[in-house]
Amino acid sequence: MQYVIDGYNFLFRGSADDQPLQDRRESLLNELQLLAKSKSIAIVFDGALHPSDMNRSNLGDLEVHYTTSGQSADDYIIDSLPFMGNPKLITLVTSDKGLARRAKGMGVHTQSVEKFMKRLSKEKAKQRPEKPRPQVPRKKEKRSTFDYYLEEFSRELDLDE
Repeated sequence: MQYVIDGYNFLFRGSADDQPLQDRRESLLNELQLLAKSKSIAIVFDGALHPSDMNRSNLGDLEVHYTTSGQSADDYIIDSLPFMGNPKLITLVTSDKGLARRAKGMGVHTQSVEKFMKRLSKEKAKQRPEKPRPQVPRKKEKRSTFDYYLEEFSRELDLDE
């Protein structure tokens, strides 16, 4: 399955944050980069909000696309979908209903940002090593009558040495 993410739609649907836009974007890219080790992921941002002239880059296995001036991320995604292979193997992650409707019309699966974020959280939890469970103190075991007499006779006979 190949995932295509509507970048700013994803970023702005997440939790409200006081961080600058660039920091939020970098944080999101770092999270997705870890996930991209096991999945094919491309994320598309509107280029007008990106300070560089670079249109495409890779962060490890994560493809990062910035649209050219005058082109929206939505149009870039729709224009790119026919070149990505079998549409049944593509999932577009967006909560933009208009974009989702256009992609579905091309045979592409869609998933809301919220649903994808839940899935991402579950996958992150799987990657974390389990914390060792604290040892439950055992109840003091009662000695059997046999053990009691064995210990007592051993002391008297000095068999413990």
